[in-house]
Amino acid sequence: MSTPPRAASVGIAAAVTVLPDGRETARSCGLSEDDAAVCDAEDYLQVAVGRGDDPITTLAVPAAALAVRHSGYRPIDIDLVIYAWTHHQGSEVPAPHSRVARLLGAHRAVTMGVQQMSGGGSIGTEIAADMVNSGRYRCALVATADIFDDTAQTRWVERGSRGILLGDGATAMILDREPRPLTVRAIASAGRPDTELQFFAAFAPDNPIRDTSESKSLNPRAVPVMRAAVTEAVTDVLAAAGLAPDDPRIELVVFSRLGRTLLRRVYYPALPPGLPRPITLTGETGHLGAGDLLANVSHLQDRRPITPGAYALLVSIGMGFNTTAMLVQSTP
Repeated sequence: MSTPPRAASVGIAAAVTVLPDGRETARSCGLSEDDAAVCDAEDYLQVAVGRGDDPITTLAVPAAALAVRHSGYRPIDIDLVIYAWTHHQGSEVPAPHSRVARLLGAHRAVTMGVQQMSGGGSIGTEIAADMVNSGRYRCALVATADIFDDTAQTRWVERGSRGILLGDGATAMILDREPRPLTVRAIASAGRPDTELQFFAAFAPDNPIRDTSESKSLNPRAVPVMRAAVTEAVTDVLAAAGLAPDDPRIELVVFSRLGRTLLRRVYYPALPPGLPRPITLTGETGHLGAGDLLANVSHLQDRRPITPGAYALLVSIGMGFNTTAMLVQSTP
């Protein structure tokens, strides 16, 4: 049993999302009208599409540099860099986290790489927030980037129909102990690695059919376990901040950028009663791999500010079989 999370006071000095220039919709890439209609029903509007196989130089470093610039720090001031990714990071890059720090100019930083699939950015944020909150590090950068280089059929139909429309992009966030417009008040994760062979039926060792739409759909046996992880993480983070689910100061709930069906049928029912109805941010970007939590913070910062003194609850879920919940508060 893990130790319950503690209340925190970690400033969000900057949060950014950087997308490649290309855009793709279900119809622009030549899908059938039936497949496009399924995408419409899942709230998929468009995704950004990158080119090439090096997300570090084309996306990650520009995103990190932008976050550093917005924060008022210099790259050399960053003393912790945590970089998360889910997909190939380019040829001959044995340590992507160190490559990002070197190209950024964070030459004195301790670097960490996180391959936690979709939960990489959120678990990296929890590590960074805990280390900054403890005083071990003064200023931390958390960043993510992926270019998935999928065909339209793979991106929109095979993965999109399962609630995971992958969009290319990068995210970056700077954390410190200074007063900021947004502050991390609590962050907690709950793990369910026992669902690793259950999450999709195709992964189950007793499943003889591994290449059909049925085998790639969500395994019903995993649903209650994953819901329990969401409930645990959210309950823990609310308790750490001293909030009840129906506290009127909780203005927004934001989940990972997944399909409507997966969110509504599997994950939303796991929320404790009393919380606001979650908002969906999937439409314009799709699922940004490890970067959804950071992108959602960026959205709150730039496009959907919460009332001074109010809270937003951000929930990250994914194939890493961890759920992370984070409470951020707008400066009163």
